[in-house]
Amino acid sequence: MRELRVIDGHGPDVSTYASVTTPTLFLQGSRTAQHHVVATEALRAVMPDARLVEFAGHEHFAHVTTPTAVADAIAEFLTAVR
Repeated sequence: MRELRVIDGHGPDVSTYASVTTPTLFLQGSRTAQHHVVATEALRAVMPDARLVEFAGHEHFAHVTTPTAVADAIAEFLTAVR
């Protein structure tokens, strides 16, 4: 609960994340809850080097339901940003 209160305290303004220039990888399932999709899109819109990999047919826990695909996506991302 404590973590959720801190997260909620940040509010909807994502403009502060525009200063994050480190390559960032977002992972989400195509069936992820809409509030996660909205948050991810808002962050990607302001972060200059944000990328998204979507896992077709999976929900928020794609790392559990398709771990090999998630690991492959992370490995590909890390190889690309070296």
